[in-house]
Amino acid sequence: MPDRISVLLVDDHSLVRRGFRRMLELRSADVLMPDLQRVGGVSEFMRVGHMAESYDIPVSSHLFPETSLQVLGALSNTIYLEYMPWFSKLYNETIAFEGGEAIVPERPGWGFTFNQDYVSHLQKT
Repeated sequence: MPDRISVLLVDDHSLVRRGFRRMLELRSADVLMPDLQRVGGVSEFMRVGHMAESYDIPVSSHLFPETSLQVLGALSNTIYLEYMPWFSKLYNETIAFEGGEAIVPERPGWGFTFNQDYVSHLQKT
């Protein structure tokens, strides 16, 4: 057993699929963390996830857990949901956890509805 184990997490600094592909080719990351909004949306996030799967590399999300959760739930190589509740006030629902794992909601769409009172509050400030 090594004295030290290091894991390299790579987040949205690569931004697009080509940057993540290069990291996979170089085997320079242990976990990829695409940002759903910066990588190009759901389709590109899924493409990065499937590419990573072909290299046996897991994926995680980078921020925005309410919108990343469903995408991660559709990938077989998901390892983590980065959970920062910074935007949780925007939603009426919260992410449910069971046994330390996030539960993908079965509600329509993203599974979360906007808290209109809070959105109105933000529009006034």
